[in-house]
Amino acid sequence: MTERHMRIFVEVYNCLNMTKAAERLNMTQPAVTKAIKDIEDFYGIRLFERFNKGIIPTEKGKNVYNQALFVLSTYSKLEKELKDNTITGILKIGATISLGIYMLPSFVKDLKEKFPGLDIRVDIENGKALEKKLLTNALDIAFIEGPVQDKDLVGKRIMLDKLVVIASPRSKIKDVVTLAELSSYPMLLREKGSVTRRYIESMFISHNLTIDPIWESESSYAIINAVHEDIGISILPERIVSHLDLVGWVRMIKISDASLERVDHIVIHRHKYRSAVINELLDWDYNSRYMNIQNIY
Repeated sequence: MTERHMRIFVEVYNCLNMTKAAERLNMTQPAVTKAIKDIEDFYGIRLFERFNKGIIPTEKGKNVYNQALFVLSTYSKLEKELKDNTITGILKIGATISLGIYMLPSFVKDLKEKFPGLDIRVDIENGKALEKKLLTNALDIAFIEGPVQDKDLVGKRIMLDKLVVIASPRSKIKDVVTLAELSSYPMLLREKGSVTRRYIESMFISHNLTIDPIWESESSYAIINAVHEDIGISILPERIVSHLDLVGWVRMIKISDASLERVDHIVIHRHKYRSAVINELLDWDYNSRYMNIQNIY
């Protein structure tokens, strides 16, 4: 039984008159009569008893009517859902710790305003953990500093990012140093698996230098406070330490022979289904929206 046949049957049942049903359906009476006969012939049943004064539903007709109402109601809800352009569902977003501190709160606020029906879940971890979750579909998208390594992940550049060397205001380190000079100081770094740690290690390796950190932490602010106490030096994103340089909590140091600039990316799985909201996020203007957010910490 098609949806058309079902609607005709329900209207005939409600009117108990073929002619009235045809008028309501904007059909001819013979077409309505044929549709009912088609159902009865196909299933070998009788839906209505025909009398000179009208028609009366059979017990089978009554049962079919109740089922037809349920099916048509479900169909109407499905059709409405398919036509509804309101974006709903769960969006699982990941971010590295720096971007989670700096950019993500404002981004999620903007996202909730644009897509109020969206259920947004956030996971802030180091880059290695985020890449693993993207590969297993535990995350839909992730914001990661620097490039990704796995061939099944694709990243789109969104913002320029810069790392800086920080030291205690009491440290005897010069304001401008070379990488070789820097490598001789006690180093405080993010944990292994962090994209910042990976970037720093690769930079020293490219200059044939090695580093052996005396302090490793998942918390950038634990490192910052240790630097303040002159336990060692560190390299962290400028956006989370520049205000601390201004108030004298740490001192930013320049490197004369290396660039600490990198690019932030929005990352998805290469074969991820790109829904309307994901396509929108890939085209979002992150640079103008979030580049100059002031850090209050």
